[in-house]
Amino acid sequence: MRKIVVFLAIGMSLILLLGFTGSGLKSQEAECEHKPTQLRQNVSEYTIVSASKLDKLQKDVNKKLKNDWYPIGGISIVDSNSFCQVMVKP
Repeated sequence: MRKIVVFLAIGMSLILLLGFTGSGLKSQEAECEHKPTQLRQNVSEYTIVSASKLDKLQKDVNKKLKNDWYPIGGISIVDSNSFCQVMVKP
């Protein structure tokens, strides 16, 4: 079950990374600092930060932010003690 949830989280993150907006959803491109097409052209690395506690995830994501990584999408909750955040680096 955990592998399925992680697979779905990765899939959804890739959809967000590619700038897909489903029918009926309002695009937020005008409000974003980087448009999806600009971000997609500049991505050189992709990673998933995971932790067993939210405060640990927050610390790990903050470390990545200081090294020019950017979060993509929201936090994925795999189960009650596993959290993930997709991040990219230009």
